Order: sequence, then C-alpha cells, then structure tokens
Amino acid sequence: MRGELDRFLASGWYRIGPTLMTCRCLVFSGVLRSSLWTRLPLEGFAFRKGLRKLMARNGRRYRITSGPYTIDAQREALYQRYKQIVQGERSPTLRDFLFGDTTTHAFDTRELAVWDGDKLVAFSWFDEGAESLQSLIGVYEPSLKKHSLGFYSMLIEIEYGIRTGKKYHYSGYVLPGDPSMDYKLRVGELEFLDQEQRTWRPWSDVDKYALPTTRLEDALDGVSEALREYGVESHVRAYPWFDAGVYNPALARCIDQPLILESKPMMAQPLIVTWDLETAEYRLCRCVRAVAIIPGDDEDDARGRRPDLLVVTEHIAAATTAAEIARALTLAAGRPLYIRR
Repeated sequence: MRGELDRFLASGWYRIGPTLMTCRCLVFSGVLRSSLWTRLPLEGFAFRKGLRKLMARNGRRYRITSGPYTIDAQREALYQRYKQIVQGERSPTLRDFLFGDTTTHAFDTRELAVWDGDKLVAFSWFDEGAESLQSLIGVYEPSLKKHSLGFYSMLIEIEYGIRTGKKYHYSGYVLPGDPSMDYKLRVGELEFLDQEQRTWRPWSDVDKYALPTTRLEDALDGVSEALREYGVESHVRAYPWFDAGVYNPALARCIDQPLILESKPMMAQPLIVTWDLETAEYRLCRCVRAVAIIPGDDEDDARGRRPDLLVVTEHIAAATTAAEIARALTLAAGRPLYIRR
C-alpha cells in the first residue's frame, strides 16, 4: 500500500476518512474556492532560521513521542476542544475522522505527539508511503495557541520525513484568496499540481496559473454574454452541492459542477448550463428543484440541513463554444433566434 499511496499523492489524490479523493474546487466558509494540491520536496530541504528557532524553543519546553496512531479518551477530549476554534467542517470524532462508516484501515498511519510533562498538548497523524508522507491532521490545545503547536506538529512531521529518507511531504490543499490554509506556505518553497498539464510546479508560478474557479467563471460569463445577443438574461452562481452524488448514489442525477448559469426568469424546471474543467465542454440540462434533508451531527437533531438541489431531468445539448450552447438554450427556452442589435 505504501508505494500505491505515493502514486496517488503524486497524481493529486488525498485521503479523506477511509477513501482517496481529489477536487479542483470546493466551498469553504460559504465561498467557492480553487483548491491547489501542494507538496514539499524534502531532498536538500533545510528549515529557515525562523522555523529552527520555533522548533528549538518548543523542543526545550515539550517532549515528542512517535509511534502508531492512537485513539483514546485523552486524544478525543483534546480533539473536541480543538474543534471549537478551527474553521470548516470537522468529523464529529477522531474515529469518524479515520474510519468514516467503515471498520477497516488500509493505511500506515503514524502519530507524533507533543507532551508538556504527562499532559498531551498536541498531536499529528500522517500516512507513511514508501517515498512520501501525507499529513492528515494536527490537533493542539487551544489555550496554548501562542506556541504554534499545530504548525509545530507539521514541522516535526517534515523533520521525521527527512530523517527517514522520504522525498515529499504532502500537506493537502491551499485555497488562493482564503488565508486559512496559508500556514502551509510558511515551511518553504512548496510545489503545486498543475492539473491541466499533470505536472508539479513551484509555488512561485501560481500567479501565472489560471485557477479553476477563474476558468469556470470565464467560460460561463462567455455564455451569458452570448445570450444577451439573443435578448436572454441569465446569471452565474455557485452551486454548493455539486459533490452530492459522490457521497450519496441516490443523488447521482444532481448537477455535478460547482458553478452554473441559469436563465432568467426563474422557472419551475430551470435551464442550466455548466462547463466541465476536464473536457472543456458545455452542457445544457433541464432540471427540477429538490430539497434533501441531512441530519446534523447530533442524532437527536431531526431538523438537519436542507440543501437546495438541482436534479437533471433532461440532457438537452453539449457544445464546445459559448455561442453554440447559448443558441441551444435560446431554442430550448422557446425564444425566437434573433440577434439583438
């Protein structure tokens, strides 16, 4: 499994719970963001002065232990305190974080724990491959936030990787435009995965890279502009539940793209245009609106969340240009095909 994990990580896949996944966009704190998968090359890597000082300072105050991952009451209690101060959705328990709905574990998951005397104050879990490490989580005591123990736990993961002869440390994605993941950039010159070219590029190239969300917006804005030529109004918006079908096969007929164009006025069965990042193809669908009920983490919470879904009832057309798909939408809407001048 170790060599297989290396190959998946190098291709931009990442472990979430018991499964491997990848994505180009995600909704984080209610905003659609591009996700850039990152890694740190370890061959020849040296910690810069500021990081060495942090490691030395915490090394004098705390002790480190390493070994297989452990789930116990002490770690669970620390995780629950940690959950109260971090952004984004988190698994309800550590066991759910690692296993989800399964009971099997196919990964070589290790732990680095940080102790203040006999008190556990931080720990990190990571999967070990033949040539790489995949950082999973860094949990720390909120009252000791000023000691940067979460970031420190990632640094000692990197140190462990260097000591054991690994080539790469994978810390997951960074979200350009949202600072919550930017702490990963502090370790040094990361690489990011260019998913179009299937190559890893230095982070210094990121400003020259067309982000997935930018490409989606540009593609659908082109359709909106073409529709205006026909006198058809539309709007482009994020569709937060684009990955619903991944988690529930019963929702596989829902729209599966994070950004959509919807024609105006709103209809009971709206016409939706999407653009696929993989194929660079436009698709026009007729949909119905539906509501799903997702129970909350508390089993006693019967209300849950109520996402508004778009279920595809008809695939009308596919095209490679904005003009072609705009013409197809105008016809499907029963509008005359005249060009507004």
